[in-house]
Amino acid sequence: MSEDSNRNSGVNAAASNQVHHVTLEDIRQFTPEKVDHIYKGGIRKEAIPIRTDAKAQQMVEKIPASHRAGIDGKSAAAKVKEYLYDKDASHIIARSKGGSSDPSNLKWEDHTPNQKRGGKIMTSKDQRALVVQKSLKSVDAHRIS
Repeated sequence: MSEDSNRNSGVNAAASNQVHHVTLEDIRQFTPEKVDHIYKGGIRKEAIPIRTDAKAQQMVEKIPASHRAGIDGKSAAAKVKEYLYDKDASHIIARSKGGSSDPSNLKWEDHTPNQKRGGKIMTSKDQRALVVQKSLKSVDAHRIS
């Protein structure tokens, strides 16, 4: 088989595989313990109402694609559960500085750096570090798969 044929076979095989992107319904069905994490992450406990389904979906989409995709809803939800295990919904502009709990002002971040920052505004350096961290975790996830 020629090099071009090998490459085309690989592309065709990848294209024919189904990839399931997690939905809120998948999370409700397969990892119900993470529903509150999605709906309430970054919202004060006493605040009501919680996020709408549309805003919760925006929070799901903030999870790296490699951690919200699987072969079916169950495997995709399991990856979300694993990813969110040690994550907080971190405010870019802290609530104490006038920031909202809208998904546009939130990023998923490991607990420790989020808690260390406290009421400070997330700097552009902090945000870039999150992008690098997500990229590295995505590479690791692909290696394991």
